[in-house]
Amino acid sequence: MRQQGGGKIVNVSSVLGPHPVPAVSAYAASKAAVIAFTRSIALEVATEGIQCNVLAPGYLQGPKNEDYFASKSGRAFIRRFMPGGAPGVAEDLVGPAVFLASAMSGHVTGQVLVVDGGYSIW
Repeated sequence: MRQQGGGKIVNVSSVLGPHPVPAVSAYAASKAAVIAFTRSIALEVATEGIQCNVLAPGYLQGPKNEDYFASKSGRAFIRRFMPGGAPGVAEDLVGPAVFLASAMSGHVTGQVLVVDGGYSIW
């Protein structure tokens, strides 16, 4: 990137990096570390035309958790913490990732883009 005069770095963290919850401290700490690393790198390479940002997804529906989200406790979690009424899906990350990787985010660096359907509002 330095040789070509710039570029984009998009790291992936989690909503639990900037918004930790109990019982997942090691996971949340590792995701917070990705954010701190990204911001530090953004400072180090900004003068070289390199922008470095973080995509932080919230809870996504997938094969590993579909039974949980279909359960009584999973539905209660959704009602309480997901203003949109459902967990996200992987496709919800495409637009934000393209934004961070493209010229559309030309003046964005060192930022965390949380894509969580409103989970972090609470």
